[in-house]
Amino acid sequence: KSTHGPFSDYYEGDWQECLPNGGRTCTYKGVELGQHGEVWGIPWRHQVLEDSPECVSVRLWCRTPRSPYLLERTMTLRSGIPVVQIDEAVTNESNETLDLMWGHHPAYGPPFLDESCVLDCAAKTVVVDKNVGPESQLPAGARFAWPVGKTRNGRDWDVSRVTAPEQRVTEMTYLTDLQEGWYALTNQSKRVGVGMAFDTNVFRHLWCWQNLAGETGWPFWGRCYVMAVEPFSSIPAILTKAIEAG
Repeated sequence: KSTHGPFSDYYEGDWQECLPNGGRTCTYKGVELGQHGEVWGIPWRHQVLEDSPECVSVRLWCRTPRSPYLLERTMTLRSGIPVVQIDEAVTNESNETLDLMWGHHPAYGPPFLDESCVLDCAAKTVVVDKNVGPESQLPAGARFAWPVGKTRNGRDWDVSRVTAPEQRVTEMTYLTDLQEGWYALTNQSKRVGVGMAFDTNVFRHLWCWQNLAGETGWPFWGRCYVMAVEPFSSIPAILTKAIEAG
């Protein structure tokens, strides 16, 4: 079996939920947790709550097979409002106190994503993951004010801008010290964008993964042009390290 976990073997983009681990694999209280936890790869049950011209609403729920969590989600669309509303709750069904990470992993790619895209958010600080590879322009563990930091070569680098695939860049940063819980990703040439608002009492950080044709070798082989902007409870990207960080 892969110590990396099966997430990357089956990753097709889209939008996953990550619980009870985010990021790399780890062992917590004797349980091996793969990359991005358990929820992304298991079936959910569902119940249609309303299906009318005015409102469509569905309840979904699942239980993690290795950890004792119940995750419940209600998704609602209302006529005339261009917003998907999501209400969620996670319940620890055991008698033990447990630590967890909770996050959402929405990813954006072509034809929406290109070098005209710009990210806006209410972060004050950018922290570079300590495990970035050689494709990263930014030094591992660097910390700077949103959105511009210094590259390994001392040049200015704007995290809010998307680079063209020819530049072959990969970055993994955490956007933190959030003043408000929202972000927007806008394609300026197509004049279209997407936004997300979230509760900062739960999701206190944004993970920003930019695999812009830069990550070589398994699993992407330099073929991937994708950016994920992820509301997350915790940093850095592994449960055991997040626990150490408090």
